[in-house]
Formats: sequence, C-alpha cells, structure tokens
Amino acid sequence: MYSFLKILKKSSGKYKIVSGLSSLTAIASLFYNDFNTGYLILIPAGIVGIGYGYIPLYKKNLRSIPFIKVFIIALVWVWVTTVFPIYINFEAFNIGHLMLISSQLLFLVGITVLFDIRDLKHDSSMLRTIPQTIGIRSTQRLSLTLITLSSILILVSICNSDSSRFIFPIVLTSLFSLAVASVSGEKRSYHYYTIIADGVLLFQGIIVLAFL
Repeated sequence: MYSFLKILKKSSGKYKIVSGLSSLTAIASLFYNDFNTGYLILIPAGIVGIGYGYIPLYKKNLRSIPFIKVFIIALVWVWVTTVFPIYINFEAFNIGHLMLISSQLLFLVGITVLFDIRDLKHDSSMLRTIPQTIGIRSTQRLSLTLITLSSILILVSICNSDSSRFIFPIVLTSLFSLAVASVSGEKRSYHYYTIIADGVLLFQGIIVLAFL
C-alpha cells in the first residue's frame, strides 16, 4: 500500500483521481445498504492510512515521523480488524474485548517490527526505527516477547470465556509467528518478509475463521 501511494505521490493529479474515486466508492457502499453510523468509526483509520503514505500539500508523511511507523501500522490494523467489528456487533466494550484488542496490538507490533529489519538498509537514519535504535538482535527479542505476551493475554481471555475452541488455532498461530520472528534477520530476502512474515497475519485470520 505504501509503495503504491509513493508512486502516486509523484503525480498529484493521479493521486487526486484515485483518492477521489476511492472516497466516492466508500461513501456509496455505505449508503447502498441501510446506513449504519457505526461505519463512521472507520474514518480515522482511513485518514491515518492515507496519511501514512502521502499527505496532500505537505512534503512529509506520517511514515517519516521518527519512532511511530510501527505503531501507526499496528493501530490502524487493529482499529479496522478488531475495534470496528466489536463496535458494530456489541453494545459496549467489556474486559474480554479490551484484552482481545490489547493482544492484537501486541501481536501486530511484534510482527511489524520485523519489517523494520527488512527496511534497515533503505530507511533514513532520521526515521529512528526500532532496529536502528536498539539493533537487529534486540529487535528480534522484542518481537518474540510481544508475540508471547499477546498469546498469553488472549489465552487467558479465552480460558475465562466460552471460546475454548479457539485455543488450538491461537497456539498454532503463536508457534508459527514465533518461528518466523526467530529466524528473521537483515540477510533474509525481501520475499521472506513479503510472503512469509506478511502471511502470518493472513494465516491468523484463516485459521481462526476455520474454528468459528
């Protein structure tokens, strides 16, 4: 997504056209069925997502702000895939929902920092990414720690509910994620991160859906 927006940035005309069409399509889809005001909660995520790659009238984007790149990606992903579904389907957030959101946030940050390792040779030193600040090995350990904490948090939440059928997919996803993080490194190919590390997110969704 970022690479696509980066290309569009070179042509403000194309960017305006794509942005305009995307916005109109999104608005039209909201009104195609009965409009649910709950969908408005997606607007902040959309604004941040676009701003991550390109902010009209400004030379910089959110990605260029030191330290926050990983957290922006994680927050937007969790907002759309976790906060939004809960907001739409439940009248109020409970402790189980908050534990799920926190778990997913830890998981996403743990996975996303791996891409900072991939981009280490290309990111400007001004970005001050996590690998640039604490090194590759420490970033790997951080990733493993966050994924482990995420797994513990969600398993505790599941054990205190009637969703025990999700224990196996969560454990399987955690083991797969830990394996991917443990063998990541600067020497890994671009395709490893694009297909394998990125695939962790898809794998998590597929295997959880399989147990619904």
